[in-house]
Order: sequence, then C-alpha cells, then structure tokens
Amino acid sequence: KWFTIRPDESLCPPFLSQQITETGARKTFHVSGKSIEAAYLTEKNTYNLRCDGMDSMEFESSAERWFNPALGLIEQVELLKAEQTQISEEKATLSKIEKA
Repeated sequence: KWFTIRPDESLCPPFLSQQITETGARKTFHVSGKSIEAAYLTEKNTYNLRCDGMDSMEFESSAERWFNPALGLIEQVELLKAEQTQISEEKATLSKIEKA
C-alpha cells in the first residue's frame, strides 16, 4: 500500500476523496474462444495532507475496469499520479480461461 494514514493525533490530517462511476457501457471480449460481456467501471482516489492550513502534494490513483459478474475482472488499467504527472501505469487483461 503506497499511502498510509497517520494516527489521529497527527498535526497533518489526511484528505481522501473517492469517486466511483459506472456509465452503463458494455464491451464484448473474446477469451479462449468465448464471448464475454463486461461492464465499464472507473475509480479515482485523491490524497493529500493538510498541515497548518497548507496542502501537501496531491497524489491520485485511478483505475479503468471492465468487469463481468461471473468471471470478475476482465481488463484493468491503473494509473498513479503526483501533482497530475503520471508516475506509473499497470495493465492487466484476462487472456485465458481454463477448466479446473
């Protein structure tokens, strides 16, 4: 976890903001010869500290996800930003379905 909340007695309380959106958009993926419909979800988390009336740098994590209720996550792109400058990007995609 790249963000840790300090104890309540801290002089710099954290500010956290979260926004989760589902647009109703759907997309069909083809995995292991199967068509899978997935819903589009986005999540945006913003973090900073407020010390003596001044804000620290702003950090943001965001994710775009395509999700199927039966299979779970089909595709995800996660971004990390500091002061609106991208510092990291990770992408995961379901590429194969196997029977147990």
